[in-house]
Amino acid sequence: MRVRLALILAVALGVRLYALGTNPLELHADELAGVVGVDNVLHGRAPLVPFFDLRVEYLPLYGLFETASTSLLGLNAFAMRLPAALLGVVSVAALRWFTYELLAPTRRGHDRTVSFVLADGAAALFAVLPWSVHISRLGWENAAVFPFLLGGLAALTRGLRLREERWLLLAGVLLGIGAYSYRAEPVDGVLLGGALVAARWNDARGLARSLGLAVAIGVTIAAPLGVGVATHRRFFWRDANIATFGHGYTPAALGTFVHNYAAHFALGPLFGYGDGILDHGPHYGELYWWMLPFLLIGVVTAPRLVGRAGAVVLWAWLAIYPLGGALTNDGVPDFPRTMIGAPLACILAVIGLRAVYLWLGQFREAARLRDLMVTALGVTAAVALSDFARVYFTVYPAMAADAFKYGTASLFHTIGVLGVGERRVCFGSLDWYNYDTYVDFYMRESPLTPIEGLGFACTLPGSLIVVDAPDKASVGVKLIGAVPNYEGNVMSYIYRT
Repeated sequence: MRVRLALILAVALGVRLYALGTNPLELHADELAGVVGVDNVLHGRAPLVPFFDLRVEYLPLYGLFETASTSLLGLNAFAMRLPAALLGVVSVAALRWFTYELLAPTRRGHDRTVSFVLADGAAALFAVLPWSVHISRLGWENAAVFPFLLGGLAALTRGLRLREERWLLLAGVLLGIGAYSYRAEPVDGVLLGGALVAARWNDARGLARSLGLAVAIGVTIAAPLGVGVATHRRFFWRDANIATFGHGYTPAALGTFVHNYAAHFALGPLFGYGDGILDHGPHYGELYWWMLPFLLIGVVTAPRLVGRAGAVVLWAWLAIYPLGGALTNDGVPDFPRTMIGAPLACILAVIGLRAVYLWLGQFREAARLRDLMVTALGVTAAVALSDFARVYFTVYPAMAADAFKYGTASLFHTIGVLGVGERRVCFGSLDWYNYDTYVDFYMRESPLTPIEGLGFACTLPGSLIVVDAPDKASVGVKLIGAVPNYEGNVMSYIYRT
């Protein structure tokens, strides 16, 4: 079992480390935000709150990992993404633990081996699942979610099963820390943890004191976040603009919610081409097509393998999964916001596989049929993985170059070279949402004063002007540089007054 687990984790690590610093080709603004936020707090350039005022508010957990990594390896793409890859491997181990604990109530003697096999199966699938691979290759908030969410749920399940307080307290610690990873995580953690407790109420009733203490620990850890959100209204300004019910609980908003909720079960995006947003991955399914029949079987047969309580947890999880995307309305489906669906899909798929394996046992040539099933499945899975790897590592870098604003690092480097002796640089075309992030990251040590927009100061001598089209520059300025995008077209023109 240890050898099998080591092999799974090695594959997970390899898939996440390969070409980590060069795929995607450029660091996304979301990947810069964490380390920028921590650096700003440490140097007194931002208030000491659990999130960072970078127009789109970012939670700090991944930024702390990022800061530790870059302090050792330097400020580069590999160092900024390395924590994501390592956290991805931890996530695989956490899912294995949770799956094993979920199966534990139905385990009897020799079935213990089966539980380990199924837990390893879920972990192996999660290790190479397109959905989870991409999440754990980018240096963004989402990368820090699963170790704490899945670890917390596993500890909670174990604590309820064994009636041991220490595991419940560990769950409180992990879920409390996880609240600082991504804004959907506290809601997901509370809902999934609540579903676990409700499904195993008979066990939970005798552990009321321990559960209360675990909740108190989690709330105490997350309290600074709650205070920060309550006292900084801007935290939800973007959420309010894209919220499905942002303009009231109207019939139209309810219809939008139902549509957005259902969109996350659409087979095309899930299994065929993703959510269409290249920041979120290539135009490729989040799940493998071969998983579909086993997922459906797993949903139906879950009570036989994980018991009624375990099945209720999985069904509740399935109902909760689309909420992160359904409650927002700026494009659906949105798979990073609904990322909790990835580990659930792996668990349901292995349950379905087990159900089919058991069903084949009724036939006279059961052994032969089972061997045939395992062989066919192994070949199919290998072909699917190789196809995903081909797309992700050879096609996706160029495909996503514009989405990741390829050329931005070159632009700021060019500004540094051309700006020697100048006083300021005026940006007339830098992405508004990510302006603060880009400037804080790339110009933290620059003597130039960055100015957003093309105001009066930009007409004064000693000014550089950056625009994305020549007609946006004022009359009388001199073109001194141009920065190309991945395709070789000019993305930014640099002028001097």
